[in-house]
Amino acid sequence: MWRHFIFLFSVMLPLSACQWFYKETVVITSHGTPFGERYFSARLVEKLKNVDGTSIKDPSVLLVLKEALTEELILEGALFSWARANGVSFSKDQLMEHLQLQLGAGAVLESSLQEAQPSMDLLRDAIYIQLIRGRVRSDLVAKVSVDDDALKKHFDLIRPEIERPKIQFRQIVLAEEHEAVTLLQHIKEKKITFETAEKKFSLVRDFKQTEALPWTDP
Repeated sequence: MWRHFIFLFSVMLPLSACQWFYKETVVITSHGTPFGERYFSARLVEKLKNVDGTSIKDPSVLLVLKEALTEELILEGALFSWARANGVSFSKDQLMEHLQLQLGAGAVLESSLQEAQPSMDLLRDAIYIQLIRGRVRSDLVAKVSVDDDALKKHFDLIRPEIERPKIQFRQIVLAEEHEAVTLLQHIKEKKITFETAEKKFSLVRDFKQTEALPWTDP
């Protein structure tokens, strides 16, 4: 009996030691909800799937995506906190029903959830956040009322800023300067439109330009 106990203890000790040794670094905590490095990395990979392979090497592109993801997690942490404080929760059946509506009647739901990200269920989290947002809309937003006179007064105050002309920069990123010079000349000569050139030649055409190039004064 003691031999069995010693063997069992010798097996359990290294396993428990491994679990104690590995402690995942928390990247950000928002309103009591911690997001670990593996979860952050998995979410970031999902964003990188929409970025052109060449532009992934650009540190500024990765930085913008990390900033956007951080802001998303801060908001999601606030939503989770609101849900906990107000006793809002959703069962697995409710998650599956909501997912069914999005994927269609012929979708295999269990495999869809598992294939999204096996260890963290990113798709499940996304659906849960959508359901919380829906509850926020029904419980809070729909009940919010603003005095019409106060709204009009505020609008008149900011009207000059709203009606001021705005422009937004757009970019076509190429590998070589001579390519840029040639393409710019073709655009000026109207041999090709900027939009077509951007879709066809830009190395960051799949990147959300609005995140990096805001509207500004002319």
